[in-house]
Amino acid sequence: MRAAAPAALRRAMFFYLLLAATLNCSLEGRGAHAQTLPKEEIEALKQIASKLKIPETLWNFSLNPCTQWIKINESFFNHHVYCQEITPTATNATTNTTWHVVSIFLESNMMQGPLPRSLGSLSNLKRLDMQGTSLEGPFPPEFSSFQAIMELRVSDLKNTGGSFPPLEKLISLKELDLSFNNLTGEIPKSFENLGRLTTMDISYNTFTDLSSAPPNCEQESRIASCLKKDLPCDGTPKSESVIVDGNEYERDTSLEGKSKYFLSSSRKWAYSSTGYFIWAPDAPFVEENASLFTMPNTELYKTARLNPLSLKYYGLCLQPGNYTVKLHFAEIVFTPPPTFGSLGRRVFDVSIQGKQVLRDFNIVAAANGTGKGVIRNFTALVEVGTLEIHFVWSGKGTNSIPDRSLYGPLISAISVTPSIFHTSCV
Repeated sequence: MRAAAPAALRRAMFFYLLLAATLNCSLEGRGAHAQTLPKEEIEALKQIASKLKIPETLWNFSLNPCTQWIKINESFFNHHVYCQEITPTATNATTNTTWHVVSIFLESNMMQGPLPRSLGSLSNLKRLDMQGTSLEGPFPPEFSSFQAIMELRVSDLKNTGGSFPPLEKLISLKELDLSFNNLTGEIPKSFENLGRLTTMDISYNTFTDLSSAPPNCEQESRIASCLKKDLPCDGTPKSESVIVDGNEYERDTSLEGKSKYFLSSSRKWAYSSTGYFIWAPDAPFVEENASLFTMPNTELYKTARLNPLSLKYYGLCLQPGNYTVKLHFAEIVFTPPPTFGSLGRRVFDVSIQGKQVLRDFNIVAAANGTGKGVIRNFTALVEVGTLEIHFVWSGKGTNSIPDRSLYGPLISAISVTPSIFHTSCV
């Protein structure tokens, strides 16, 4: 026989059940009625999905985009739409709450086709991220309709070749990334009117007149004159170094990487770094793993430089001729299986002297595991003193496993030796 519950407990249980039922009704009502998008925004999303062939499993228009679309993993932000409530005005206080699309993330996937013109119909959009895709330009004129947008990142477009997009009316814009779009022509002078703009990356385009850029915009002001002219640099070596197999490797001691140009103390090499980890702006650009590796020359692989977008190393003070370039890789960020960290995939491209030598390179696949060294050898011709090695992320692989700042190119060491011995520069 079960004893009756005390009166106080019964009251407490009744209050709990009543509270739970009240909350449940409140939430259901809010989800079912409040978070409804205007018809024109639903139609715009349908057109975007049709143009970009976004599958119905991700954008199912029989469901509510604000509350019921499945987000497979919040950390990927690949095909996601986010809504926000717009507070009614005093004269319209009795009107039902209005919701609008405020953020769209279409990143790190292989969507193809032109930029959808229907994006311009989302007039309340505050953030648009379209990076690492295979979309094509040019920018449609509808992009000038983003009156509320604060963060706009559209990069890596194919077949752009157009002029600077009409963005001078985006007075709320704070962060802009139009890198790797092969834009041409001038930067509009009216761009100076964007008084709230704090971050702008327009690198890796082919503007014909940089004098039209805003006066506070850096234009290679930190690049050494000898590198600009493609001439050898002089100087006295003062750097840390290690000898491996008879070759002297100078240590890359710089911890910086966000839109940075760095000239080594020996003035024999330099690097330029473009881009930053959007979801982890304070993430390091140099990783270190002090664990013991099962490979020779472990001192070359305990640290590595990584980058979220574009990393270039320059060999300076080189006599004309052919050189053997050895690129040393080891994945020291991801962990061995069956850990969660083993699910990450780092995929990037490498070019030497403007010629692509590695495409969709995966260190773990090449080395047959993490924490293992792998070397790739190439021959490069130097004609006027400077050798360029370019590592670039093209939007493939993972970008959020095990953390959001662990994607993009990674390089452990580089050696450049002449095919015929040359005397060193003074």
